[in-house]
Amino acid sequence: MISSYIDAKSAPYVYGQVVIPRLRITANVDFLLDTGADSTCLHPYDAGEIGVPFDMLRDEAYSGGVSGRASYYRERALLSFRDGPSSSVYDIRLLIARPTTSNSRLPSLLGRNIINRWSVLYEPTNGRLECSALEADFTL
Repeated sequence: MISSYIDAKSAPYVYGQVVIPRLRITANVDFLLDTGADSTCLHPYDAGEIGVPFDMLRDEAYSGGVSGRASYYRERALLSFRDGPSSSVYDIRLLIARPTTSNSRLPSLLGRNIINRWSVLYEPTNGRLECSALEADFTL
């Protein structure tokens, strides 16, 4: 099973490793599972923690959500999740949020571009979150 946890507010998180080749970044990030998000998003708090140089981001994109339209940058990234003795790796276009005062503390989101390739069992009343990769771009 993929390493995961449920926080004190019953929010489901998974541990992942992010590799952004162009920016030469490799770091661990906790992602909130968000079945309402089309894409996986790195939000400013985590991006700042792992050293994303915002001035080097250039492929601007916009995404709509519950709170309206938000500005992001697209970067090719590899996301890796430990799944038992192996790791499941996904080659994606990661959305990196442009920092604003309203998104400075939002968690990074694991979207359906990855969740749809998993089996997920979420039982917050029992403190149970089990994620397993059904498919991946690479398995190591």
